[in-house]
Amino acid sequence: METITRHKKRLIQIGIVTLNLTLFFSVFSEPVQALHLNWATYQNARFGYDLEYPESLFGTPQESDNGDGWSSSSPDGAYRLRVFGGHNIMNDTAQSLLQEFLTYAKENGGTVEDIQSRGDEWFAVTFRSGESDRAVMCVVVNEDVTAQFELIYPDSEAKRLAPAIQRMTGNLTLARPPL
Repeated sequence: METITRHKKRLIQIGIVTLNLTLFFSVFSEPVQALHLNWATYQNARFGYDLEYPESLFGTPQESDNGDGWSSSSPDGAYRLRVFGGHNIMNDTAQSLLQEFLTYAKENGGTVEDIQSRGDEWFAVTFRSGESDRAVMCVVVNEDVTAQFELIYPDSEAKRLAPAIQRMTGNLTLARPPL
């Protein structure tokens, strides 16, 4: 009988600890509010690449004078996006461009947090570009052209922006032959 009582007491203690931990984490962890974004597709005629981007953050793109891409900031300046392409005159691969970027980041005090790569055609790097900013650079390359975007955003927005970043990196494509 005493064994059953001790067993019940132990179960009650475990239940109380579990309840306290649940309450602690629900009170002290910040909920991640999803960003509700409207999406658009930017198509670059000169280099034949497409990028799906959050139009509600950056508005309608204004093509650069030379037609290689565009850049924009959110109205409050918290988010900055550059999108551009170029001819692959050095016969680069995603791996060679990634190594070049990693060397540059190391020499300039950048901190790489995550690298994703798909062979010789695509990579995405998340890195810190200062004390309060993070950045993502995504590159797609073939034998003719390269296309990339660079997105800079506040570190405090990393969790909220993660689904948008995943969507953008998954949708940078070389869709058509360059002009």
